[in-house]
Amino acid sequence: DTYFTFFPSENSNITISIYSINGRFINKKTKEVTAAEFTTIHWDGKDKSGNEIPNGTYFYHLLAKNNFGKKFEHIQKLTKIK
Repeated sequence: DTYFTFFPSENSNITISIYSINGRFINKKTKEVTAAEFTTIHWDGKDKSGNEIPNGTYFYHLLAKNNFGKKFEHIQKLTKIK
């Protein structure tokens, strides 16, 4: 399990998409968040079919959209070690 944590500056719809190192889609998490509130999004470390993913490095794409259509995007690495 892991938690994506952040402190949003605006009310937003957050989507976190997780991909393998070779670009294969693993899973997606979404959440409506409120500005100026510490936010966590839980991911159980499983793919979209409910299977546990193997150890390794993955990428996640964070997309935040506010109510006015303004977007913020960021790509970051994530490593699973168990």
